[in-house]
Amino acid sequence: MMFQLKGALSPEELTEINDALEGQGYVDGRETAANAASLVKRNVQLPVGSELRARMSQKIEQALRRNQMFLWLAMPKQIGPFHLTRYEETHTYGDHVDNSIMGLQAGAPMRADISMTVFLNNPEDYDGGELIMNSRVNPQAIKLPAGDAIVYPTGEFHRVEPVTRGVRSVAITWIQSIIRDTHQRQILTDIWTAMDGVSKLTPEDKLDENQAYRSLSKTHWGLLRLWAES
Repeated sequence: MMFQLKGALSPEELTEINDALEGQGYVDGRETAANAASLVKRNVQLPVGSELRARMSQKIEQALRRNQMFLWLAMPKQIGPFHLTRYEETHTYGDHVDNSIMGLQAGAPMRADISMTVFLNNPEDYDGGELIMNSRVNPQAIKLPAGDAIVYPTGEFHRVEPVTRGVRSVAITWIQSIIRDTHQRQILTDIWTAMDGVSKLTPEDKLDENQAYRSLSKTHWGLLRLWAES
């Protein structure tokens, strides 16, 4: 299950976040890399314990919790703190899979089902820096406008290509979903997508009379009730 969130952050939220990050001191990104990831990670990030990181992380989470598409497709039980990360020239992050458990060192462990990258600046600001998903099977290059986000299964191999000009600025986090199984989340996503398609082809005042929509909705809620973890 991978999907793009267009406008996950508003222009006003983006401006506030980027203004706050301007001139801040960053530390080696390997500070939060575990196991083999530390060997291939080359970037910088706000210090984990900084007040600014906590404040910006809360702002991004608040924006996401207002986003109905995110809520319905990710079905978050818990959203981890965001890493505010910069890739400067020559920075890269080689092939890796994100950890399945986050927050152990902080004493607040959570299962990571879904990974998320929120783009904080535009593709024109830097060369290179593409996020390559399914990097060992079916590579897909992703480089989104500022404010957009990509959401993808934590267990997928991915990498960030070297930045050759400028700076790539992103916010990264992990999500524990109420639906643990990635295949079940994909099925629910497919049903939600079908419901959305039917709703766009049906006048709003006739939607409750559309048998296809009603059947899809019943199936969606039934499977959600069957699979969800409280």
